Amino acid sequence: MASKKSNRRWMGIGMGALTSLPVSALAFLGSQTAGLPFIPFNVLDFFTRVLPRLMVLVGIDRLLQGSQQVTTPNLGAIEGVFQPVIAVAVLALVGAIFGLVLANLGAREGNKTHLVLFGLIGGGMLVFAFSLINQTLGFPEAGRWASILFITAISLLWGGCLGWVIDRLVFPLESVGETDLNRRRFLAIAGSTLLAAFGSALGFILPTRRKPQNQAAEVLGRLPVRKADASAEPPSPAELGVDDTSGPAASPALEDLQSRFAPAPGTRPEITSTRDFYNIDINTTPPILDAATWTVDIKGLVNRPRTMTLGEIKQFPSYSQFVTMSCISNSVGGSLISTAKWTGIRLRDLLEEIGLRTEARELYIEAADGFFESVAMDDMMDPRTLLVYEMNGEPLPYEHGYPLRIYIPDRFGMKQPKWITSMEAIDEQGPGYWVERGWSAEAIARTTSVFDHIAVDSIQDDLLPMGGIAWAGVRGISKVEIQIDEGEWVEAKLRQPPLSPLTWVQWRYDWPVSPGQHTAWVRTYDGDGKLQELEEIGRRPDGSTGVDSLAFEV
Repeated sequence: MASKKSNRRWMGIGMGALTSLPVSALAFLGSQTAGLPFIPFNVLDFFTRVLPRLMVLVGIDRLLQGSQQVTTPNLGAIEGVFQPVIAVAVLALVGAIFGLVLANLGAREGNKTHLVLFGLIGGGMLVFAFSLINQTLGFPEAGRWASILFITAISLLWGGCLGWVIDRLVFPLESVGETDLNRRRFLAIAGSTLLAAFGSALGFILPTRRKPQNQAAEVLGRLPVRKADASAEPPSPAELGVDDTSGPAASPALEDLQSRFAPAPGTRPEITSTRDFYNIDINTTPPILDAATWTVDIKGLVNRPRTMTLGEIKQFPSYSQFVTMSCISNSVGGSLISTAKWTGIRLRDLLEEIGLRTEARELYIEAADGFFESVAMDDMMDPRTLLVYEMNGEPLPYEHGYPLRIYIPDRFGMKQPKWITSMEAIDEQGPGYWVERGWSAEAIARTTSVFDHIAVDSIQDDLLPMGGIAWAGVRGISKVEIQIDEGEWVEAKLRQPPLSPLTWVQWRYDWPVSPGQHTAWVRTYDGDGKLQELEEIGRRPDGSTGVDSLAFEV
């Protein structure tokens, strides 16, 4: 008897997990074709909010470590590989619990004939839970009622089908013989598995990325792009218009940039394409905001509080500058660092217009995805701090903060909210989402140098080219040195001038070839001549340090 109960429970768990797959696929189909909720991402996002903070931090570290082991320097795989798999697995766990509950209910006397009803009741409970999660996280672009209707249909369908499957597989008719029963169960399970696999494949493979709604075109005259719609080829400085940059972070003349030596083969592009720009957020899907109705509240310790539209924001003088941004979770030599051209208005121009009061110490910023951060006075008044609405000459993609985000020089990305909805001047040190979770309150950019490639297939005149990048925030780079094996540190060439005072610098070193197996090391000095931290320190709380190396054979 105990064995039979255990088998029923395991079959309920299996059926619940199995039926979650076509549910995930159907939700994906709806999200990609109609802007409806992708339920697995919603559930994952909710769990990451409510789980103990230490567990979330450990999980993020594991994801980052895994992604950086399988990616190229400019392309993160977290969003494209790890998060969807984990999200589907989390929904499968929900399904397993759902199936276990139904199996236990069916085991009670008189309940076996009501499992479909119990499944529908459970589906109704999921409707409430999934709708509440979407209310907390924000409904997608399909809107509140369309999303709730979709959640209702998919949850009730799931519950009813799961109840029916468990009724037929876990609690078959007593009159059926054992051999016939086993045959029926096998055929039913095999058929259910094939149907789930086929439905899942159709749901995940058929849809293509939707184009954004046309509402934003009325405000900007052109549309924001999703990551998958952006060109994979990085633009050149000439294509992006270095002559359009301005202010203290303006780029050198195009002629000066074009006169530099060529980077070593395999060195990452000086400008990161929009598609390849790294992306780390607290949610798995970005908020989809309508610029035609979007506003930002500017309040607190200001003389003239205002609610502004994007059109009003763009009335201020615009500035463009090339900048390098890095995630504080980036490991030495990792992929979570990128360079792009940002265009927007100076934050200080806006604050001067509305009258920032003298007692204001920080600006507390809230975002549409629930993120929040506080910006110190020095950063608020820095002429290089921008409220950004364009990236690489196009409106911000949804993934990178459309319609408005902030850029702050010399800070890691954790200090720079996207999808800004509110800015409040306060007279104290304000909170920060990641600061409250154990990360640095200052998040000052670390000095780092990285190998991109050692081109053993491009040896010419017995010289082996190798190259990479070095970055030190606003401090700039004064020197890069290379060590081969246990030899002396020798100076590499810098591609000077850099694209702007706020970007990384590409370096190149042509090594006199010596056959055999070797290890190369790289270190750098910032613009003040200070050597980078050589000790290997982990990411939390201030960002990783250490010396990057690369093994090779000639």
